[in-house]
Amino acid sequence: MSQPKKARQLVVDCDVLTSAGTRDNPRSTVCRLALEAIRDNGHTIHFSPQLQREWTDHVAPQPGKGPSYGYTWSLQMLRARRLKLLPQQPDSGIAHAVAQLPVRAPEQRAMQKDVHLLETALLHDHIILSRDENAYCLFFDAAAT
Repeated sequence: MSQPKKARQLVVDCDVLTSAGTRDNPRSTVCRLALEAIRDNGHTIHFSPQLQREWTDHVAPQPGKGPSYGYTWSLQMLRARRLKLLPQQPDSGIAHAVAQLPVRAPEQRAMQKDVHLLETALLHDHIILSRDENAYCLFFDAAAT
C-alpha cells in the first residue's frame, strides 16, 4: 500500500488561474487539471499582498460574465482554509540582487515583476506554478551565472 502524498505549500501565479477553464483547449484543460490536483491533494496556496492584488484584478468576476473557473476554485480553497495570505510582502533581498544583474531593461522589468513569487515560495516549499516561460528562463539563466 502506498503512503499518502505530502501536502505541499505552493505559490500559484495568476496566469494559471486566468487560463484554467472548462473549454476544450489544451492550455485551459492543463491549468484546470493542475488546480484540481492542488485542491484534491490537500495542498495549500500561499500568496503575498502583491499576488493577492493580481488575483483580485484578474480573477474576480467581470460585469456581465459569470465567475471564471479560477475564481470558483479560489473560493473553494478559501472555504477550505487552504489559501494563506502573508501579512506583508517578503523581502529576501532577491529584488536587490535582480537589480544588480547585467541584463537589458526589458529582462530586468520582467524579473522584477515576478520576484514576489520567488520570495513567497522561498518561505514555503519552493514551488511556483506559473505559465510564464519567459520569466522562468530569465531566472534560470540568472541562477546559472
